[in-house]
Amino acid sequence: MKKIYDFHADDFALTEHASADIIQLVLHGHADSISILPNMSCFDSAMEMLNEEILGRGFELPVSVHLNFMEGHCLSSPEELPDLVNEKGYFTADWGSLVKASFNPLRKEAVRAQLTREIEAQIDRVRGSLPAGTPLRLDSHQHTHMIPAVREAMNEAVREKDYPVVFIRNSREPLQPFLAQTAYLRSYQPVNLVKNRVIASFAGKLEHDLKEKKLPRTSLCGLVLSGHMDEKRVRAVMPGLEHFLEGYGGTMEILFHPGRALPEEIGEEFTKKGFVDFHLSNGRKVEGKALIALTTGKEL
Repeated sequence: MKKIYDFHADDFALTEHASADIIQLVLHGHADSISILPNMSCFDSAMEMLNEEILGRGFELPVSVHLNFMEGHCLSSPEELPDLVNEKGYFTADWGSLVKASFNPLRKEAVRAQLTREIEAQIDRVRGSLPAGTPLRLDSHQHTHMIPAVREAMNEAVREKDYPVVFIRNSREPLQPFLAQTAYLRSYQPVNLVKNRVIASFAGKLEHDLKEKKLPRTSLCGLVLSGHMDEKRVRAVMPGLEHFLEGYGGTMEILFHPGRALPEEIGEEFTKKGFVDFHLSNGRKVEGKALIALTTGKEL
């Protein structure tokens, strides 16, 4: 099979152990790019590790700011983000609240302004921890930048600060390649199928933004199989993804979550039990093994 764009590891700087897992994959050539969470408590130690072991040694590694409004502590003042965080500054927002705000004319402007402020703080923190001149790429934890209010806030932050963005993830994932694999249909989680369709309904606006900014046209594999990106399933859908790209064009990220947190690393900043279960799950080990298998002398 032909290689499609890159194999990407999300959630660097989730915890120290998860970050170390990703570092090892990069060092051995199993991850082409990574996304960095800006607002978790291990950020400084994770970035020290990344700079010392990867970027400071001449590795050319594309890195994205993994904008995060789902968990962790805000980087802005909590008083400035009343719709996003609790009194301690930990994020309480979720997909539902951000979607509702996007279509509520009484709340949208206030929420968008809060998001813009926090997006700027998160981008600035990551940029300040990277070597000067590192190209700026953007995506988000749980793909929230696809939600209208968040996408608009991201655009506003980029305009206000004139950030030199070279890449924004479009989380559009074609569904047909997965439906064609009838042997796996029962293994797909319904919530992932719903998320695939909701994100697809938002993707047109982001595609327009990319075209307007003259940024690369992008797409994704990693929603339907999120948490279960094992080697067999990924290989099974690759021909269908290639067929999609023949018509759609552009580039595609094959997205994995290969860094696993340890139970003793889970503290107050992890505000949602469902996310914690995923951070600790064996599925992250499976996804790490899939990355190794897919990139060890086997051209896709």
